[in-house]
Amino acid sequence: MSVLFLAKNSWLILHPSKLSRHPIDYLLSNAQHTSDQWRKQAATSQSLEEAVYEYQSRYRVPPPPNFDKWYEYATARGSLIIDDFEQINNDLLPFWAIEPAKIREMTAHMLERTWTDAGGLRIANGTSQLTPHVVPTHRWSLDGTSSIIKKFAQWLPDMDIAMNINDECRVAVPWRAMEDLKKRGIMARRQLNESKNLQPFSTNAHQLWPDTYMQAEPPFSPQTISEYFAEASIASSFTKYGIIGCPPKSPTLKTTWWNKDCTSPHALGPFLSNWTLSGSLCHQPDLENLHGFHLSPSSFKPTTSLFPIFSQSKMPGFSDIVFPSPWNYVDKVTFDSSKGMAFSEKEKTVFWRGATSEGYAGANNWEGMQRQRFVHLANYAQGSTKLDLILPNNAQGTDYSYRNIPLSSVLSATNMDVSFVGEPVRCYDKECAAQAREFYFNTSTVDFQEHWKYKYLFDFDGAGFSGRFLPFLESSSLVFRAASFRQWFEERLTAWKDYVPVDTRLHDVWSLLAYFGGLGKGGEYAHEKEAGKIADEGKDWASKVLRKEDMEIYMFRLLLEWGRIVDDRRNELGFVLPPK
Repeated sequence: MSVLFLAKNSWLILHPSKLSRHPIDYLLSNAQHTSDQWRKQAATSQSLEEAVYEYQSRYRVPPPPNFDKWYEYATARGSLIIDDFEQINNDLLPFWAIEPAKIREMTAHMLERTWTDAGGLRIANGTSQLTPHVVPTHRWSLDGTSSIIKKFAQWLPDMDIAMNINDECRVAVPWRAMEDLKKRGIMARRQLNESKNLQPFSTNAHQLWPDTYMQAEPPFSPQTISEYFAEASIASSFTKYGIIGCPPKSPTLKTTWWNKDCTSPHALGPFLSNWTLSGSLCHQPDLENLHGFHLSPSSFKPTTSLFPIFSQSKMPGFSDIVFPSPWNYVDKVTFDSSKGMAFSEKEKTVFWRGATSEGYAGANNWEGMQRQRFVHLANYAQGSTKLDLILPNNAQGTDYSYRNIPLSSVLSATNMDVSFVGEPVRCYDKECAAQAREFYFNTSTVDFQEHWKYKYLFDFDGAGFSGRFLPFLESSSLVFRAASFRQWFEERLTAWKDYVPVDTRLHDVWSLLAYFGGLGKGGEYAHEKEAGKIADEGKDWASKVLRKEDMEIYMFRLLLEWGRIVDDRRNELGFVLPPK
């Protein structure tokens, strides 16, 4: 179990003997400022005219046709976010370097071959429908996405979309190729800015899309593979796909072991200080063995070419086009407000239940998977283990230092109720048996709504993004987020204000619990007020910017932008304000 134990001691980096402030106090203050600044610039526009001006100022091109319809849709639904959709811009920019006909051809290539694990949505004449050859087990996902689109399909141009039906992301483009695509994308988009006579979307554009995959009989057998995609399931993905998007001088390309530089770029002591940077693999070679996706993804058919694949989430460094997940939109898991309670009324317990679904276990690689490491950390904690914790030296909290404290002091203040459920899954027989020996698998059924009784909820990736995160945010529990997969809403949330970020290595878990939960039975040094504030502010902000309406608004804008990119006349397309 050497990998499992790695997380416990890997953060023991040289630290100052004294501090004037606890690092988390600084991170909380900085998060408030960062959030305030982002929210202000994200909602600058107070009118359509201002929104058009702001769009042109940010992206140096006019907004797409029907931007006025999008603005009307967004404001009618009380969207607090009007101007900042940087995720969409970043996802779509390199596709400007590819000719529209080629994009349509690549979309058809995927949808003609069910082997590629892509399902299709056709938007034509203001309606949305599924292409015929969707795998039945994943039809709900495309149905859910179609239900989002139907709300505004009448204002969308004709297009076909290839949706990734797997949890894992797919598009890993080498760094040099991606840099070239971005540069050419910027140049291609400049031609739009030079257009003197902007036009609306082309009509009857569906006639330009290939039609073979709309036929009753699939054009190829389910076994017909694609030369552009690889079957890479149940094998390490880190070197071959995960880090090929890193710049040539990246530390990850030069070393394969951990040192303090793996965490120092994104951390303040043991704590995450930069959530965005913490996801980058380019300075963290040790992550190769610390997540199921890197170790052994269960369903992984990647490509190293820029294919137009829409995915519900992606690892940093991948180039899938991210869209709001139908999992949340169709309420696969929800927060029942009637079962909710105030943070102060909840049990002071870390609660987690889940399956061994992060990756496919083979050759003992499960020992490095994040879920397994967390369950091991929580259940095999030795009270006699000594921790270096930052604690105050005076009542005023103006002087702090590291002190050697037994882990039992943290465990006395905060309960741990952490276990796997059911039986081991996604594993070869030998590894299933090994995990069954190592862990207790709770066979009793736990209602999802039971989560809300507990103050501290840890959230981890599964095979892809966590579908629990949004309900967790709504619950008024303090959410500890250890996700590597990124979703559509990352820009809207601020670590340390809306949730507590956790390093993939989990070296910060006990220090985090010591800060928020305190030490000993009396919870000495606890920061209950700060914990409750994050829980409440995360809930409040999620209720304003992560609603189903916000998913629709994001998807509407994404597809307007995409509709322009796949139009042969894209250099002429844009919205023009009517004369006053």
